[in-house]
Amino acid sequence: MLNKAISKNRDERLVFQVYNQILGIIHDRGVARTEKISALNLAEKLGVSRTPVSFALFRMEIEGLLMGDEKGGWIVTPISLADLDDCFDLKECLFPVIVESATKKASTDDLTKLYTFIDEINRSIKWNDLFSWRAADKGFNHLLEVVSGNQRLTYVEQVIDNQLYRLLTTYLSLPNSDKNIFSGYQDIVFAISSGDAPLAMNKAKEFVIELRGNQKKFLQDVVIPLLGPSNSFGELISNNA
Repeated sequence: MLNKAISKNRDERLVFQVYNQILGIIHDRGVARTEKISALNLAEKLGVSRTPVSFALFRMEIEGLLMGDEKGGWIVTPISLADLDDCFDLKECLFPVIVESATKKASTDDLTKLYTFIDEINRSIKWNDLFSWRAADKGFNHLLEVVSGNQRLTYVEQVIDNQLYRLLTTYLSLPNSDKNIFSGYQDIVFAISSGDAPLAMNKAKEFVIELRGNQKKFLQDVVIPLLGPSNSFGELISNNA
Protein backbone atom coordinates (compact mmCIF):
# COMPACT_ATOMS: atom_id res chain seq x y z
CA MET A 1 0.00 0.00 0.00
CA LEU A 2 1.45 3.32 -1.09
CA ASN A 3 1.05 6.17 1.34
CA LYS A 4 1.84 9.46 -0.40
CA ALA A 5 1.55 11.51 2.79
CA ILE A 6 5.27 11.70 3.48
CA SER A 7 6.14 14.44 5.92
CA LYS A 8 8.99 16.77 5.02
CA ASN A 9 9.29 18.16 8.53
CA ARG A 10 12.89 18.68 9.63
CA ASP A 11 12.28 16.62 12.73
CA GLU A 12 11.52 13.49 10.72
CA ARG A 13 13.97 11.38 8.79
CA LEU A 14 12.90 11.56 5.16
CA VAL A 15 15.09 8.71 3.97
CA PHE A 16 13.68 6.46 6.70
CA GLN A 17 10.14 7.31 5.62
CA VAL A 18 10.93 6.68 1.95
CA TYR A 19 12.62 3.39 2.85
CA ASN A 20 9.46 2.21 4.63
CA GLN A 21 7.26 3.30 1.74
CA ILE A 22 9.33 1.28 -0.73
CA LEU A 23 9.26 -1.69 1.63
CA GLY A 24 5.47 -1.50 1.55
CA ILE A 25 5.50 -1.54 -2.24
CA ILE A 26 7.75 -4.60 -2.31
CA HIS A 27 5.74 -6.46 0.33
CA ASP A 28 2.27 -5.58 -0.93
CA ARG A 29 2.73 -5.82 -4.66
CA GLY A 30 5.21 -8.66 -4.91
CA VAL A 31 7.37 -6.79 -7.44
CA ALA A 32 8.39 -9.16 -10.24
CA ARG A 33 11.96 -10.37 -10.43
CA THR A 34 12.35 -8.85 -13.92
CA GLU A 35 10.50 -5.62 -13.18
CA LYS A 36 12.90 -2.75 -12.71
CA ILE A 37 12.51 -0.32 -9.85
CA SER A 38 13.18 3.23 -10.98
CA ALA A 39 14.31 5.90 -8.54
CA LEU A 40 12.75 8.56 -10.76
CA ASN A 41 9.34 6.85 -10.88
CA LEU A 42 9.35 6.27 -7.13
CA ALA A 43 10.31 9.89 -6.47
CA GLU A 44 7.35 11.05 -8.56
CA LYS A 45 4.93 8.69 -6.82
CA LEU A 46 6.14 9.65 -3.36
CA GLY A 47 6.41 13.36 -4.09
CA VAL A 48 10.04 13.69 -3.04
CA SER A 49 13.36 14.28 -4.78
CA ARG A 50 15.44 11.42 -6.16
CA THR A 51 18.09 11.82 -3.45
CA PRO A 52 16.25 10.20 -0.50
CA VAL A 53 14.84 7.55 -2.84
CA SER A 54 18.33 6.66 -4.08
CA PHE A 55 19.68 6.47 -0.53
CA ALA A 56 16.80 4.15 0.44
CA LEU A 57 17.35 1.93 -2.60
CA PHE A 58 21.10 1.67 -1.98
CA ARG A 59 20.36 0.66 1.61
CA MET A 60 18.00 -2.05 0.36
CA GLU A 61 20.68 -3.30 -2.00
CA ILE A 62 23.15 -3.55 0.89
CA GLU A 63 20.54 -5.42 2.95
CA GLY A 64 19.90 -7.91 0.14
CA LEU A 65 16.35 -6.84 -0.72
CA LEU A 66 17.30 -5.44 -4.13
CA MET A 67 19.85 -6.19 -6.81
CA GLY A 68 21.45 -3.51 -8.93
CA ASP A 69 20.67 -4.05 -12.62
CA GLU A 70 23.62 -3.76 -15.00
CA LYS A 71 21.54 -1.55 -17.31
CA GLY A 72 20.48 0.73 -14.48
CA GLY A 73 17.86 0.63 -11.74
CA TRP A 74 17.13 -2.21 -9.36
CA ILE A 75 15.18 -5.47 -9.30
CA VAL A 76 13.81 -7.32 -6.29
CA THR A 77 16.13 -10.12 -5.19
CA PRO A 78 14.48 -13.53 -5.73
CA ILE A 79 13.98 -15.74 -2.68
CA SER A 80 15.42 -19.23 -3.06
CA LEU A 81 15.25 -22.13 -0.63
CA ALA A 82 18.89 -21.44 0.27
CA ASP A 83 18.06 -17.78 0.98
CA LEU A 84 15.13 -18.82 3.17
CA ASP A 85 17.33 -21.21 5.12
CA ASP A 86 19.95 -18.47 5.61
CA CYS A 87 17.30 -16.09 6.97
CA PHE A 88 15.90 -18.63 9.38
CA ASP A 89 19.35 -19.80 10.49
CA LEU A 90 19.96 -16.24 11.69
CA LYS A 91 16.47 -15.73 13.08
CA GLU A 92 16.70 -18.97 15.05
CA CYS A 93 19.82 -17.58 16.73
CA LEU A 94 18.70 -13.98 17.24
CA PHE A 95 15.01 -14.11 18.14
CA PRO A 96 15.38 -16.38 21.21
CA VAL A 97 18.18 -14.15 22.54
CA ILE A 98 16.02 -11.05 22.09
CA VAL A 99 13.11 -12.74 23.86
CA GLU A 100 15.33 -13.95 26.70
CA SER A 101 16.68 -10.45 27.27
CA ALA A 102 13.20 -8.89 27.02
CA THR A 103 11.91 -11.33 29.65
CA LYS A 104 14.38 -9.94 32.16
CA LYS A 105 13.45 -6.30 31.45
CA ALA A 106 9.77 -6.23 30.44
CA SER A 107 7.44 -4.08 32.53
CA THR A 108 3.73 -4.59 33.11
CA ASP A 109 3.06 -1.90 30.52
CA ASP A 110 5.27 -3.71 28.00
CA LEU A 111 3.32 -6.94 28.53
CA THR A 112 0.02 -5.14 28.03
CA LYS A 113 1.27 -3.71 24.76
CA LEU A 114 2.53 -7.11 23.60
CA TYR A 115 -0.86 -8.70 24.22
CA THR A 116 -2.51 -5.80 22.38
CA PHE A 117 -0.29 -6.45 19.37
CA ILE A 118 -1.22 -10.15 19.48
CA ASP A 119 -4.92 -9.27 19.45
CA GLU A 120 -4.37 -7.00 16.45
CA ILE A 121 -2.34 -9.67 14.64
CA ASN A 122 -5.12 -12.22 15.12
CA ARG A 123 -7.82 -9.75 14.09
CA SER A 124 -6.04 -8.58 10.95
CA ILE A 125 -5.25 -12.13 9.82
CA LYS A 126 -8.86 -13.16 10.37
CA TRP A 127 -10.09 -10.30 8.19
CA ASN A 128 -7.28 -10.71 5.66
CA ASP A 129 -6.06 -7.19 6.37
CA LEU A 130 -2.43 -7.87 5.52
CA PHE A 131 -1.32 -4.26 5.79
CA SER A 132 -2.56 -4.11 9.40
CA TRP A 133 -1.13 -7.55 10.12
CA ARG A 134 2.32 -6.54 9.00
CA ALA A 135 2.15 -3.30 11.02
CA ALA A 136 1.08 -5.21 14.14
CA ASP A 137 3.68 -7.94 13.64
CA LYS A 138 6.40 -5.34 13.18
CA GLY A 139 5.14 -3.54 16.28
CA PHE A 140 5.23 -6.75 18.33
CA ASN A 141 8.77 -7.61 17.29
CA HIS A 142 10.03 -4.06 17.54
CA LEU A 143 8.76 -3.76 21.10
CA LEU A 144 10.56 -6.96 22.06
CA GLU A 145 13.71 -5.62 20.44
CA VAL A 146 13.46 -2.26 22.20
CA VAL A 147 12.82 -3.89 25.58
CA SER A 148 15.80 -6.22 25.05
CA GLY A 149 17.99 -3.14 24.73
CA ASN A 150 20.35 -4.57 22.10
CA GLN A 151 20.38 -2.24 19.09
CA ARG A 152 22.71 -4.40 17.00
CA LEU A 153 20.47 -7.45 17.32
CA THR A 154 17.49 -5.23 16.58
CA TYR A 155 18.91 -4.06 13.26
CA VAL A 156 19.86 -7.54 12.04
CA GLU A 157 16.50 -8.97 13.12
CA GLN A 158 14.65 -6.25 11.21
CA VAL A 159 16.69 -6.87 8.05
CA ILE A 160 15.83 -10.57 8.22
CA ASP A 161 12.13 -9.91 8.79
CA ASN A 162 12.03 -7.52 5.84
CA GLN A 163 13.14 -10.43 3.68
CA LEU A 164 10.60 -12.83 5.16
CA TYR A 165 7.59 -10.49 4.98
CA ARG A 166 7.61 -10.83 1.18
CA LEU A 167 6.84 -14.53 1.44
CA LEU A 168 4.66 -14.33 4.56
CA THR A 169 2.38 -11.67 3.06
CA THR A 170 1.85 -13.85 0.00
CA TYR A 171 1.22 -16.94 2.10
CA LEU A 172 -1.35 -15.30 4.37
CA SER A 173 -3.22 -13.87 1.37
CA LEU A 174 -4.15 -17.38 0.22
CA PRO A 175 -7.44 -18.88 1.44
CA ASN A 176 -5.90 -22.23 2.39
CA SER A 177 -3.05 -20.81 4.48
CA ASP A 178 -2.71 -21.70 8.14
CA LYS A 179 -4.05 -18.62 9.92
CA ASN A 180 -2.72 -19.90 13.27
CA ILE A 181 0.97 -19.80 12.42
CA PHE A 182 1.50 -16.87 14.80
CA SER A 183 -0.20 -18.54 17.76
CA GLY A 184 3.28 -19.12 19.19
CA TYR A 185 3.43 -15.44 20.09
CA GLN A 186 0.89 -16.10 22.82
CA ASP A 187 3.11 -18.76 24.40
CA ILE A 188 6.13 -16.47 24.18
CA VAL A 189 4.41 -13.57 25.94
CA PHE A 190 2.96 -15.89 28.58
CA ALA A 191 6.49 -17.14 29.35
CA ILE A 192 7.76 -13.54 29.46
CA SER A 193 4.98 -12.57 31.86
CA SER A 194 5.96 -15.43 34.17
CA GLY A 195 9.53 -14.12 34.26
CA ASP A 196 10.88 -17.49 33.09
CA ALA A 197 13.65 -16.45 30.68
CA PRO A 198 14.76 -20.01 29.70
CA LEU A 199 11.15 -20.99 28.97
CA ALA A 200 10.57 -17.82 26.93
CA MET A 201 13.77 -18.45 24.99
CA ASN A 202 12.68 -22.03 24.28
CA LYS A 203 9.21 -20.94 23.14
CA ALA A 204 10.80 -18.37 20.81
CA LYS A 205 13.02 -21.03 19.28
CA GLU A 206 10.06 -23.40 18.84
CA PHE A 207 8.12 -20.64 17.11
CA VAL A 208 10.92 -19.92 14.63
CA ILE A 209 11.41 -23.62 13.87
CA GLU A 210 7.71 -24.11 13.19
CA LEU A 211 7.48 -20.96 11.05
CA ARG A 212 10.56 -22.05 9.14
CA GLY A 213 9.07 -25.43 8.30
CA ASN A 214 5.80 -23.82 7.24
CA GLN A 215 7.36 -21.24 4.93
CA LYS A 216 9.94 -23.61 3.47
CA LYS A 217 7.20 -26.07 2.55
CA PHE A 218 5.15 -23.25 1.02
CA LEU A 219 8.05 -21.98 -1.08
CA GLN A 220 9.15 -25.45 -2.13
CA ASP A 221 5.76 -27.09 -2.74
CA VAL A 222 3.63 -24.18 -3.96
CA VAL A 223 5.47 -21.06 -5.11
CA ILE A 224 8.33 -22.55 -7.12
CA PRO A 225 6.31 -25.31 -8.87
CA LEU A 226 3.39 -22.99 -9.63
CA LEU A 227 5.18 -19.86 -10.74
CA GLY A 228 8.71 -20.87 -11.52
CA PRO A 229 11.76 -18.99 -10.19
CA SER A 230 11.34 -15.99 -12.54
CA ASN A 231 7.77 -15.04 -11.62
CA SER A 232 6.50 -12.71 -8.91
CA PHE A 233 4.64 -13.44 -5.71
CA GLY A 234 2.19 -10.77 -6.86
CA GLU A 235 0.97 -13.09 -9.65
CA LEU A 236 0.18 -15.75 -7.08
CA ILE A 237 -1.93 -13.31 -5.10
CA SER A 238 -3.82 -12.15 -8.20
CA ASN A 239 -4.55 -15.69 -9.34
CA ASN A 240 -6.07 -16.58 -5.97
CA ALA A 241 -7.92 -13.32 -5.24
